[in-house]
This record gives sequence, structure tokens and C-alpha cells, in this order.
Amino acid sequence: MTHRQTLHFLACGHVDDGKSTLMGRLLYDIGVIPTDQVEGARVDGAVDFSRLTDGLEEERAQGITIDVAYRYFRYQGRHYRITDTPGHVQYTRNMAVAAANSDCALVLVDAAHGVREQTVRHSCIAGFFGIRDFVVAVNKMDLADYAEVRFREIEAQYRAVFNAEPQGVRLTFIPVSGLRGDNVLTRSAAMPWYKGPSLMEYLAALEVEPPSVLGARLPIQSVIRIGDTRGYQGMLVDGAMKTGDQIGIAGSDATIRITALYHGGREVDEARPGQAVTLVTDAHADLSRGNVLYSLSAPVLCSDAFAARFLWLDPSYERQESVTGIIKIHHREEQAEVRVRRSDGLMLDAAIYTAASVPVDLYARHRRTGLFLMIDPETEHAIGAGTVTALTDEAPVAQRHAAMF
Repeated sequence: MTHRQTLHFLACGHVDDGKSTLMGRLLYDIGVIPTDQVEGARVDGAVDFSRLTDGLEEERAQGITIDVAYRYFRYQGRHYRITDTPGHVQYTRNMAVAAANSDCALVLVDAAHGVREQTVRHSCIAGFFGIRDFVVAVNKMDLADYAEVRFREIEAQYRAVFNAEPQGVRLTFIPVSGLRGDNVLTRSAAMPWYKGPSLMEYLAALEVEPPSVLGARLPIQSVIRIGDTRGYQGMLVDGAMKTGDQIGIAGSDATIRITALYHGGREVDEARPGQAVTLVTDAHADLSRGNVLYSLSAPVLCSDAFAARFLWLDPSYERQESVTGIIKIHHREEQAEVRVRRSDGLMLDAAIYTAASVPVDLYARHRRTGLFLMIDPETEHAIGAGTVTALTDEAPVAQRHAAMF
């Protein structure tokens, strides 16, 4: 089957389990790394594959991944985006944002250490953000003498601590060695007992069901002057917009007509999801950063209270029941309070109250406008993330809170 979509896959797991080395090895074996970059990654004559994905100097010095590293490549006619995420607990928020924009989770487990705390945390976060295809790469099999019994032990351990069935997650386990290249691009003769696909064969065969799109969404990032008129800039996150379309403005009954669309420095007739566009309309609209334009077939609602599934990104908050801060949803920021139910798990039911109504969607219908971060106003760090599950009416706050639960 010919693949048309780009596969966005997330590499995650506990620190030092070998994510960067495995991803670097994959890119090296495929042959998409420029020669000068390969030469720059040599240490004592041998290629350090982790240096092919770890971009920050601080990461290279420490031998860990801090920032989220994106790498794009094409293989046998299909496009891929690797998101290499940090394993340390203090960078969990970086991993969470990456998970919200991925189709598949590649979870690494060190064959020597087995499943650890961040392995489970990252798996739960990936499932929380709707990823349904998981490939668990049991890495460093060369250090375990390529033993099938060790691979099976880790598979059983992972299944025991990560309950995939209720989330509809599909699990695939592959024994690999990122350092030696076993089962990375092609199947390895070192593990004849393994009959499944190599990592690249799995990714190449994976079919991701495209999300159902109910209508176009364009969160406004900035407003610019174009001659005597205004241009509204942002990334089209869902649906399509065409010149001549009549569109709506979140929080307003007014409609406007698109008279021109620009993408990549040139005028176009149509904009597709994922494209950064500038939009010109037939009438002046009082728009600013954080508003949302939408297709009339699927209006965006504005609300100052909604229910959500919530995840603390900062472990120090995990016993909190109520926190005030700044909510960031697409490009909109607003003062807010989050109230959660106490739970022993990572995922919580929450009620969110904002100081003013914000344009918001249900996450199940529009991921980009239904996902939010909770930010500590003093440190400006993201301390929590959530997905909108229900909107409420304008009843008094106490009644709305009771109704959410």
C-alpha cells in the first residue's frame, strides 16, 4: 500500500536507555546523514550515533537529551518525522508536548535494567494524548547476549505495569541493539529466535488512521498590515480553507469572507492542515492573538469552564487538589484555576475555570484546540497538561464544578 501521510513517531523512555543512539543508528543505516555530520560525530574513530540527534552542546557534554530533537527523513517513498525526547523527569513537559503531536510511540527499554519509572510515565503520557500504536524496543540486546529469555522477561514486565487494553493501545515488541544495528533497519542473524519485523519494517508498514476532521481551525498567532488591510497569521491545524470561503470568528456572531490566502511567501487558492498561512478578509475584524477562525460547518465555542483529563507534568504537584496559574491553549493565555480529583494514578479528572472565556474544542474532535498547558506564573514552567472532555454552561461556579464531576 502506498503511504501518503507523514508518520510522526515519538522516541521516549527512561534516560540512558539509548534513544538517541538508536535513532542516530537508524538514520545512519538509511543513509540520510550528510558525510560531514557523520565525520563530526566520530569519537576515537568510531561514530557516536547519539551525536547525530543530540543537537545542543550541553546535551553533547552531558550525554543526555534535554531538548526535543526533530529529524525528518524519507524512506522508500514515505516521509517520517522522529521526535527524540528527553528521559529525565524534570523534562517530562517537553516529552508531553511532543506526544500530543505524534502518531506512534517508540518506547525504549534497556535490556540490562528493564522497565523503570520513566518508562511507565512516558508510556502513560503517550496513551493520555491519544497515541494508540506502541512499539517497545528492548535495546542493548548485545549486552544481554541476545538472550530470548531476557527479551520475554521484559515484555512480561512491561505488560504488567502498563495496562494497554483499556486505552485501546496496540503493543509490538522488538529486540534491538542501537549500537550494533541489530533489528534496526534489517532483521538480525544474532537473534534467529525473533521472527517479527525490524524496527524500520514495522514503521514502514504502520498505517495510522487519520483523525476525523469536523471543520477548519485557524488559531491566530499574529496580525500584520498588508497595504491598507490586515492579514491574520497562524497555522491551520485542522480542515482546509479556500479563497472565497465564508468563515466564523470564535466568540462572535459575525462572519467574514476570505479574499486572499498566502503560504510560503506566495498567494495560494487553498490552505491545508499544518501550513502556516496569512489570511486576508473582506471586512475588518477585531482579531488578536489567541482568537480562532473556523469553518461555519463546525463552530468553535467559547467557555470559561470546562472538564478535562489532566496530567501533572511536575511531580511536586501530584498531591495538589487545586492550583491557580496561567492556562495556555493554542495561542491564548488566560488566568485559570484547575481543581482535580485525588487519584493514585497519573491521569486525573479536572475542572478548569478561566478568568475570561477562551475559544476551545473537545480534544476528541480537534486535538490542537482541545489541548492545554497549565503554567506556573512565577517560574513560567508548564506544570500540567490536559485534554478538554466537556464544556459547561453559564451556571454559577459551584454548580458547574459539581456538574463536572
